[in-house]
Amino acid sequence: MPNKPLRECAHPGCHELTTENRCPKHKRAAYYAPRETSNERGYNYKWGKAREGYLAHHPFCEECLIENKKIIATVVHHRVAHKGDTKLFWDKNNWAALCKWHHDKHTAKGE
Repeated sequence: MPNKPLRECAHPGCHELTTENRCPKHKRAAYYAPRETSNERGYNYKWGKAREGYLAHHPFCEECLIENKKIIATVVHHRVAHKGDTKLFWDKNNWAALCKWHHDKHTAKGE
């Protein structure tokens, strides 16, 4: 069985090489780290209104349209994860109208 390639730990500022997402030192910390609420991450009333407006102008899933399917988009996905960067969060060029299935597929991949 081939070995996984080494890569840097995903913890900010850690350059420890590991075959996992995080080095042993940060793996446990990430597991127990409390996640901010959706409101604290920017998904509030203002986002809800912006999301509604975007979906009104982009009613179909962008990826389904590429597959010649017309499936209603229900999620506004950030193409590049904003990770708290409000400028990137509100950049409409970073938004994509997706169906739940395609959004979950991207999220599972960490995109």
